[in-house]
Amino acid sequence: VFHPAWLTQRHSDFCSLLGVEAFDASMLANPFVLDSSKGAAHAWLADWFTDQGIATIEVSSKAEALNLNCGAGDFSPTQTWTHEEAATSPHLLLQNLEPAPVGTLVGAALDGDGDRCLVLQAIENGYMVVDGDAMGDTILSAATSNSDAPWVLAASIESDLSLLSTVHRLSAQVSTVETAVGDRWLSKALAKTLVTQSTPPRCIGVEDSGHIVMATRHPLASEKWALVGDGAATLAVFLLAFSCGHNDLHMTRGWKQRRSVKDVDRQRWSGSNELADEVEALALGFFEQCGDVNLWDRHGLEGESNLMLVSFTLNGSPASLGIRNSGTQAKISVSLRLAPDIDASQMEALMDNIIVHLSSAMRI
Repeated sequence: VFHPAWLTQRHSDFCSLLGVEAFDASMLANPFVLDSSKGAAHAWLADWFTDQGIATIEVSSKAEALNLNCGAGDFSPTQTWTHEEAATSPHLLLQNLEPAPVGTLVGAALDGDGDRCLVLQAIENGYMVVDGDAMGDTILSAATSNSDAPWVLAASIESDLSLLSTVHRLSAQVSTVETAVGDRWLSKALAKTLVTQSTPPRCIGVEDSGHIVMATRHPLASEKWALVGDGAATLAVFLLAFSCGHNDLHMTRGWKQRRSVKDVDRQRWSGSNELADEVEALALGFFEQCGDVNLWDRHGLEGESNLMLVSFTLNGSPASLGIRNSGTQAKISVSLRLAPDIDASQMEALMDNIIVHLSSAMRI
């Protein structure tokens, strides 16, 4: 009983932030297909949206087990499928989708523990994932169009670079913070916004994986606030924001690629050792062949003890290279992000060179 009532209260606060009164289902599939990964939300969330005016069906009830052929855990940011691929997929959400006009939101998936959400949208001849970056951008675009009150945006080092670097396109002042990966670091970055007040603090934390952190009322004090990432609430606020339009304000997405080297000795990478120096020199030499490199800044971040993060501009546009060990597996990850106006045609060659160098130096 608690979660539906809590979501209803948060829905009211979201409407206040966005300047809307209710959902607009005109750009949603009818029915809207929900996949709660057979987690707790599968028992109630579809009924909650239906009661709010969005005809919704839940498909993960048919799953044999939690997360088995269902849920957001099987999806990647910006992933796409043709109609034929979706129809023949073992994934319950995909196989229950129906072709729809381009731009229609056709369904959504939560992960098993319910703290992440990814949405699926119709494209020409298929469907694509609307990831956490795009959802956060849609929410922020709608909210800043409703009011010129300032916002705070936190995004992880794996988010689209445009999300943080192009907030000047919005009509309100938006302060930005880049964080380590993990919603706890988003929450820490936003904690300063939690002042005592009757209206929701204007803050949002975003990861492309579908973690969206926003303020919620403290259960014991109506004018105090906490931060939480909740997949059901993420879907609710995104659908409200999508109802507002403002597509002209949405970010132009940049280019990014993440790749990993598996079966490595992670002790050979610290982010500040000789191997890190070698990779930095390799990358700098490559970018200098591509154009004018400025503001080269190699640094780390709280929460990422072995991260080498390099921020710089290439021909005046922002770019970022990050390399860090996995916290749980014998692998190291390389992430390259570019502003949308940077030519990315040669960047896979750089990624190949870095991967080869790390693999040679770190193989077990």
